[in-house]
Amino acid sequence: MKVTIFLDGDSYVCLLKHVGRQALSRTVIDATVQLGNTRVVDCDDVEARDLLGKARSECPGAVRRITEAMLRAGLTVRRGSSEASRLKSGAGIFGAPR
Repeated sequence: MKVTIFLDGDSYVCLLKHVGRQALSRTVIDATVQLGNTRVVDCDDVEARDLLGKARSECPGAVRRITEAMLRAGLTVRRGSSEASRLKSGAGIFGAPR
C-alpha cells in the first residue's frame, strides 16, 4: 500500500541523520521531493512503519506526520502512540479539526 508522508524540514533532517544507510526506509528518505519547506516521502506500508519506529525513538517531531499519513492511507497504527488516538478523533497535524 502506498503512503505519502509530508515532513517539515526539521523532521526530515532528523530522520536523515538517524535512519542508517542499511535501513529499509533509507532509500525513501534519500528519494524525497522538496516542495517549498516540505519534503514529500512516497513509500509503502512497511517502509512507513520502519520510519515510524525510528521517529518514535529519535525524531518525535516526525511521529505525528507519519502517523497521520498512515491513517490517511487506511493503515492501522499500533495503539502505543497517543498520536494515533488523537488523529483518529479528528485533529489534524496542527491540532485543529480536519
